[in-house]
Amino acid sequence: MNISHILFHGPLYGLKNINVDLTLDINSSGDPVMTQAVSTIKLQISSTLIYILVLLLFISACSLGNTEAEMLEAAKASLSNGEYSKAIIELKTILQDSSDNNDARQLLASSYIKTGDGSSAEKEINQISKSTTLTSELQLLLLASWDMQGKHKEILEEYEKGKFQGVEQDYVRGVVSNSYVSEQMIEKGEALAKKNLDLDPNSVRALRVLAKASSIKEKEDLALDFLNRALAVDAENYNVWHDIGLVNAKLQNHLKAVDALKKAISLLPNGEPARQKFMIKVALVQVLLYMGNLDDGGHYLKELKAKHKKNYYISYLSGLHKYLLKQYDASIDELSEVHTNIPGHLPTMLLLGALHYSGNNYEQANLLLTRYVYQVPTHLQARKLLGEIKLRLDKPKEALSLLQSTHDKNRDVEILTMIGLAASQSGDYSQGVEYLRRAAESNPEDTRIREELAQLYLSHGAIDEAITELEKDGSGSSDRGNNLLALSYIKKQDYKSARRISDKVLSSENGRIANNYYLRAMIELATGNRSNARKYLNDALTVNAEYIPGHCCPINIHENSSLD
Repeated sequence: MNISHILFHGPLYGLKNINVDLTLDINSSGDPVMTQAVSTIKLQISSTLIYILVLLLFISACSLGNTEAEMLEAAKASLSNGEYSKAIIELKTILQDSSDNNDARQLLASSYIKTGDGSSAEKEINQISKSTTLTSELQLLLLASWDMQGKHKEILEEYEKGKFQGVEQDYVRGVVSNSYVSEQMIEKGEALAKKNLDLDPNSVRALRVLAKASSIKEKEDLALDFLNRALAVDAENYNVWHDIGLVNAKLQNHLKAVDALKKAISLLPNGEPARQKFMIKVALVQVLLYMGNLDDGGHYLKELKAKHKKNYYISYLSGLHKYLLKQYDASIDELSEVHTNIPGHLPTMLLLGALHYSGNNYEQANLLLTRYVYQVPTHLQARKLLGEIKLRLDKPKEALSLLQSTHDKNRDVEILTMIGLAASQSGDYSQGVEYLRRAAESNPEDTRIREELAQLYLSHGAIDEAITELEKDGSGSSDRGNNLLALSYIKKQDYKSARRISDKVLSSENGRIANNYYLRAMIELATGNRSNARKYLNDALTVNAEYIPGHCCPINIHENSSLD
């Protein structure tokens, strides 16, 4: 008996836009049965399901052909063809389903080494070491990964424990000798490299290590000799050309450095680790910027930025490039971002501090350069700049402490001068005089030092000493020095000499400025000649109507002055 009708609308088993009229009949036994109207749709659904099932079986059958062994062989082929990124993807796919497949993991470590990713290679090798003893091949990969990461201490520690015995010893000696040199154990590094060279006179690696050791010892010519020997063995070795570029950059043979680095880039084969190209291009950009070749430097920098968008060292170079282009605000923005992300990057700290100084942002410059000098106490120019900043911030005692702790301060005229100024501003007159006098004696041609010393004498009433300094040969040639000398004569009441010096200043090419006229007005006033004093004061205000001392002078500049 037909009890009810149920209407169902909607997608069924993935079949879209099908409206199904499901009619349920209840038979005499009480069991629901489908009517004939529905059975047609049932057949359609069954056909679809069968089609899907067959398709899935077909896909499964195809995937069964790609066994783990076949996938491993495919990854090996990719690795052999230099398709390292493809090999990495294929090997990771294997390890997703079979994490204990050490053959795949070892190949993955090899692929990472080929791409210059020593850190990832080391992680894979460490994973293998959890389940088995490392073979000589794996030890070789581990050594290569450490060498790539610059883990020289780890290399030397394991080598001196007797590790890497099963690895090819020529290679081990080559890596270890480089690590010794990198850790400043030059003699040990040279001994191993020479041993390799004795066994193989054409060992490019040994020649490169000996060149590196020579460069560290400031024997750049010898370094170039070793590298030229290496070129005679392998003229297409981009690492050798890279080294030649670095040595020439150190010698400031910038054109030769640029040529060598460009040659290194041109020799990089396809598939070679991107890290190598990165390092060479960075060196090239540095040399070009140092040369002031901002166009070429900018060209290579643009390439680096496009490929290494999140590399903050590239951002630092970009900030430096903008600084050299005098785009100071843009440079500060970029360097500030670098400093936020890598606050310990010293070149950024130094350049950003200098930029803040040039923008008169002394507090921020003080903060950055104080941190820099603390970490690099031997950087003399940074110490000088920080001393200048502290003086401008009216912190002479801090400046004095900083400058007096400078190594070899007695050999640097600028440091001696700054100590003298810091001491005098701190109230230590005798120490100020002592250091300024020593600075003046070390560089008698620098009239500015004598002027500072003379001003210090004047401020403490030592008039004759001030005149003596200012009248010495080579001094008193600047308008400032002559004005100080004129002021000294005024204080000594030698007005004739003061007028003579003032005439000299006013007749100089740039002498007709408000300050010089004002000083002459004071000379005339001191001699009682108010009329002439008023004339020179008028001259001061004529050349600079905003000249404040002229407005504050007690002389009435009007003709009807009651002071006449």
